[in-house]
Amino acid sequence: MPTLEKLKATGESVIDRVAETGRHAEHLAHEARVLKSCASDLLEDGLHDARRTVARGMHDLEDFRDEAVVRVRRAPLAAVGLTFAASLLLGRCVDWVGHRPRRANSDI
Repeated sequence: MPTLEKLKATGESVIDRVAETGRHAEHLAHEARVLKSCASDLLEDGLHDARRTVARGMHDLEDFRDEAVVRVRRAPLAAVGLTFAASLLLGRCVDWVGHRPRRANSDI
């Protein structure tokens, strides 16, 4: 920080330094507003993209449901068989995960 003697030697006055500090503070405040605006825009863009993705997912889910209804009406026995096979597979996976051999823990 310059002392009064250094300021006198360079020809700057205290008023000039105060004015420069004020200009610098104003510049920093402007930069902060710009950054705040950019962050706000990015947040809004992300929110818009998320909403659009959710809407697209809901639309795809409705299409999948409608397609499943059409397939079940066309081939009901195949649909029942596929459901039965999928439930057996899921049940086997749950059984395998639930009954895995546990390690003997000698520390307890």
